Amino acid sequence: MAQHRLEHLIDYIVISTIIAVFMFSVVFFRFSHLTVKLVSTFSAAGYVIWGVVHHKKAGHIDQKILLEYLGIAALGLVIIFSLLN
Repeated sequence: MAQHRLEHLIDYIVISTIIAVFMFSVVFFRFSHLTVKLVSTFSAAGYVIWGVVHHKKAGHIDQKILLEYLGIAALGLVIIFSLLN
């Protein structure tokens, strides 16, 4: 049981790091829209990859979960890209 919680803790530390690096990068590169778009795209890809790995390790990955992560990442990118134009 403790090992199971530790695995989830590590997963959540990884996603928290991805989000923190994304937020820092957006603030740091706020004057370069192209760089912010690039960072956003890589962060969205990292989010999707993290979600797939997290659910695969838990043993309950399926097509709906993958589509949910892809949809949330795409929605985030649409919002960010529309704000930068």
